[in-house]
Amino acid sequence: MKKLSKTAVAQIEAAGLTVAQYTAHCGFEPDEWGGDELCACVDDRCTGHHHGDFEECGCTAYFIEEIQLAMEDKAALEEFRVYVGFLNAREQKLLAGVLNECAAGGSTGGQAANNVE
Repeated sequence: MKKLSKTAVAQIEAAGLTVAQYTAHCGFEPDEWGGDELCACVDDRCTGHHHGDFEECGCTAYFIEEIQLAMEDKAALEEFRVYVGFLNAREQKLLAGVLNECAAGGSTGGQAANNVE
């Protein structure tokens, strides 16, 4: 069974993440790492293929940043859900119309907002 190197674990933990968060985001179980052991890239042949044994790999930093952004988005979404809970029914309809308009990929010039009674 493959395990992440101490260097990779230290880099992940220094970013404020757990190994479980990192491996889960990369599609692996915490105890069943399937990527490169040395550099923590999801590609199990990264060391020796993308870079030499003693060259720095940018994969771990990239995945760490991706995980941190995803975590920030989740926190922002939760804050938004709490905010929406404080809106009255009319405000919620207005917001739903605007969000649906955005999700449809277009703009009706604010017609969704104008159609709320």
